[in-house]
Amino acid sequence: MRSRDIHYGKPTVINAVEHLELFLKEVKRSESIVEVITGYGSTSGNCKIKNAVIKRLEELKEVNYIKDFICGNELDIFNSKYPFVILWHIVL
Repeated sequence: MRSRDIHYGKPTVINAVEHLELFLKEVKRSESIVEVITGYGSTSGNCKIKNAVIKRLEELKEVNYIKDFICGNELDIFNSKYPFVILWHIVL
């Protein structure tokens, strides 16, 4: 499983989403599941990169570009949905 940190270097929201799209395009034919790290979100709800990634992944799922995605923290029974985004598991 390949992994990419799209939060590295503190990119703008637009650049982070572009990194996500380029990575998915790069691995689409060779991988079935990938990890994408977006960094920690803010508990105040001001998580611009996280929110943009959620939106874009939902769009990509809707048009069947990806099969599904899971926020890594959803796997923790003690956290509510999307409190912090550390990594995403994306099924291609």
